[in-house]
Amino acid sequence: MIQPNGAQQKAIESLVGPVLVLAGPGTGKTFTLTERILFLLGKGVDPRRILALTFTENAAEEMHSRLQARAGLAGRSVPIHTFHGFCSRLIQRYPDVFERSAEIRALDEVTRYSIVREALEKLAPKHLRTERGDIFFYVREIVQKISLVKREAIRKEAFHDTVRILKREAEKALASDTRKTAQKQAERRLKMAQKLEEFWKVYELYGEELDRRSLMDYDDMILWVSNAFREQEDFLQEVREGYDYLHADEFQDNNTSQNEILYALAGEDPNLFVVGDEDQSIFRFHGACAENMRDFLRRYPDATVVTLHESHRSSQPILDFAHALMHGGAREVEIAPKVHVDKLLRSTQKKPATPAVRLAACADRENELEWIAREMARLREKDPSLRWSDFALLCRRNQETQDIAAMLQRHAIPFRIVSNEETLASPPLQNLLGLLRAVCRPEDSLAINHALSFPPFEIPVSDLHHLNHFARSRPMLLWELLQTEMQEIELTARDRIVQARDFLTEAREAFQKKHLSHAFLDFAHSSGFLKFYMAAETNEAAVLPEAIAALRRFTRFIQQFELAHPKATLANLLHHVELAELYGLSLKMDAEADAVIGDVVTIETAHRAKGSEFRVVFVTQVNARNWEERRPPRDLISIPASLVLPTLEGDEEGGADDERRLLYVAVTRAREKLCLTRPREVDGDAMDESIFVAGLKEHLKGAPSWEELPAIPVVEMARLQLAPQPWGENLNEFLRQKTRAMKLSPTAMRQYELCPRRFMYSHVFLIPSKMERALAYGQIVHEALRHFFNEVRTTGRWPKSETLLDHFQRQLQRQPLETDEDFRELEKTGREELSRFYDWCLEQTPPRVLETELSVPGVAWGGEEGIRLSGKFDRIDQAQDGSWVVVDYKTGKPRSENEFFGKTKSSEGEYWDQFRFYKLLNELAQQPKPITRGRVVYLRDPAKSQEFELNAGHVEEIGKKIGVVSKKILAMEFQRISDNQSMDACRRCSYIHLCRSGI
Repeated sequence: MIQPNGAQQKAIESLVGPVLVLAGPGTGKTFTLTERILFLLGKGVDPRRILALTFTENAAEEMHSRLQARAGLAGRSVPIHTFHGFCSRLIQRYPDVFERSAEIRALDEVTRYSIVREALEKLAPKHLRTERGDIFFYVREIVQKISLVKREAIRKEAFHDTVRILKREAEKALASDTRKTAQKQAERRLKMAQKLEEFWKVYELYGEELDRRSLMDYDDMILWVSNAFREQEDFLQEVREGYDYLHADEFQDNNTSQNEILYALAGEDPNLFVVGDEDQSIFRFHGACAENMRDFLRRYPDATVVTLHESHRSSQPILDFAHALMHGGAREVEIAPKVHVDKLLRSTQKKPATPAVRLAACADRENELEWIAREMARLREKDPSLRWSDFALLCRRNQETQDIAAMLQRHAIPFRIVSNEETLASPPLQNLLGLLRAVCRPEDSLAINHALSFPPFEIPVSDLHHLNHFARSRPMLLWELLQTEMQEIELTARDRIVQARDFLTEAREAFQKKHLSHAFLDFAHSSGFLKFYMAAETNEAAVLPEAIAALRRFTRFIQQFELAHPKATLANLLHHVELAELYGLSLKMDAEADAVIGDVVTIETAHRAKGSEFRVVFVTQVNARNWEERRPPRDLISIPASLVLPTLEGDEEGGADDERRLLYVAVTRAREKLCLTRPREVDGDAMDESIFVAGLKEHLKGAPSWEELPAIPVVEMARLQLAPQPWGENLNEFLRQKTRAMKLSPTAMRQYELCPRRFMYSHVFLIPSKMERALAYGQIVHEALRHFFNEVRTTGRWPKSETLLDHFQRQLQRQPLETDEDFRELEKTGREELSRFYDWCLEQTPPRVLETELSVPGVAWGGEEGIRLSGKFDRIDQAQDGSWVVVDYKTGKPRSENEFFGKTKSSEGEYWDQFRFYKLLNELAQQPKPITRGRVVYLRDPAKSQEFELNAGHVEEIGKKIGVVSKKILAMEFQRISDNQSMDACRRCSYIHLCRSGI
């Protein structure tokens, strides 16, 4: 186990009063924060009285995982949230304070734009429109200004008073000053005042629509809580008294509103621990302020200040390069008046790579990308321990990721694009979207053309040409032509064209009958989408990891979209997606999908890369145009300066320092090797080198110089772009990497026993599939019971029956089912079974519930050649002797004792395996108490529930079984259960199209 160094230990043990920890890249800020919380738990502090606020959900999840691994239930009980998550919970917990429904939901960004567009249509503004009458021209500007009004808490009266003054002064100037220049200025001011008047009307319509739909945007979450803290002292005091120790991670990224909440919670004499690095403040566009550290010390001049100097990430040459980039020759930096700290980081690496830092100037953008591909291959050849996943290619803007991806695909190098915003630009997903448009809009001949060009259909370009030529000559829609026999047209792939037409027709019918997410997954699997990438042997196969991740992210998005819009159609979905494309917005994707990839090169922006690290990092297009200050766009709607709070003193350094900090973050992602590249020209324009890099020689001894690399001959470049490349990491190697990275749960083990091939698709490749109705019902009931027994844990008594049924109804509405009939049947079944279960509960003494839905995220088992185990306990109760009882709910048919233990011909004892697996997990995770008993509760007939002993012998038994299964998995034994494809289980399987193809 890693031990804290001296500075970290000082931070960990400073428990009284305000503490500021300055933690540069790789110095272990998350480790220090986690160890401090563990230190508090070790001193007997109630975990629920410790609060940690983080910048991202991923950071919160990582910290929770670390705490749970070390402290079990106590670690899991520590409240760790993002600021928005914390505020959202307060709003839902105190509906009376906020006068809002407890069911209020967060608004996604695309719907936000959509509501503004609807408000503009309703208002029909005279001034918020272009000369040609486009009322949507100002949508983006209006959304940005709505956020500004909320962040700055601008009141309606103050806004209108200021605009009236602005308008009156403009009208007065028009009437009194006849000079031409003065007239134009007055006209501009009057026009702006008129725009502002209409803006406020849109703002009010927007707010009314949010209230009508029970929605809140991200700015509301922070604003409402901040206002409530300011205006309701009793509420603030109640929340404040719930916590003895406050922690804030990534403190430099807080905006003013978040700081107001943090300082309100802290009070006059706080135990407040903040950790961050002003050099990594890169989110000013979200309101973040690099002056947070300075302001903290102004508030708390006697605060303990700890600086972490030891970097466990980067080698010393990389750290020296980064320091010179950020601070020039200065070693000490003033973070507050008369407070100076040493910012030079020291590496714990013993033997840095040579050279650790390179600067490569290439002829143009294509040469730059080609050189990067060759350099990665050269480094891997030189050092066989380097895997593709050790490389990252970082860029300044999302638009650059696609150029990089195309280059990697050309070289058959597997990659992933880590960017929610650019998932829509992913070529695999664009293929799927093209098909969806054709399904939804058969009258759109362009969409039909795109669909027929889908590679798995294997329709020659010549046939498409003949079809289009014939349709235009009649004239008729291309879809109308496809409905005919097409006998008059010379076609070489007539059967494949008919198959494609029938597929689109059947898909259209399915989307009309089924709910979106179920119809989409059927559509994605039957289209041949993944089959195409999995069967490819050249460049296309390198896209397989990205194709799977894109499919997972988009599937999760559709499920979230369906939850927010229960009656949505395919047309609604496409409108939403196209609105996101129009305004360059991010869809609400599932970042967890990025973890499915395996051994691939990472492509991401510098902003997104924060928190990551790689052995080798390439930072691309490091030229003046791309990485230095750009003139900000002119405000189309200018909120009067008198209404906007001034920034903290000294925070006017502007965009140049923001860009410098962003480049600093990018270069400090590298552990061993860093390479900055730039094209000498782009589209014929000469590119100047970055002034940030140009000035390094003055401050850094032995600073690297730009290597002027020769251009690759045009003929050779053309050959490289056209020639197919074999996929170096074949499917078996990809599988091998994935099996060693996966975790085995009781459910996964059972699925392997039922069908190893399906297990491969679902648990190794992580290809999304439809959830069967029985499984969906189980999840709904489990979630309802989790909420129900959480109340039992809190109160020690049974809640009312309506509480359980309300939780069930709420979870049922949140679960995307295939049809409305499924919803009605499960609603009837669930209410009957849970009512029966509640009556049974009243006959029992309420249990002493310790935890519900306790997850064990992954523990090692079986040594170096073993596998990681994971699982989730439905409920943990405490027995009278203090030991633990694990409780598991079953929604299926109750089993007899012999069936449960696998002592009949028709039963394999999988339920019994599950409980023995739990016992093993409990021991491996070193939980504070042993599990000595298990209890299975049958929801259909709770009276038939069973309880039994769990002992060390049972652990040994299940260990042998896990050993057999894990050995087969690691040996990649993923055979089909039968060649008889008429089997009922196979017919219902989502993966039948892949399986039949032999993939």
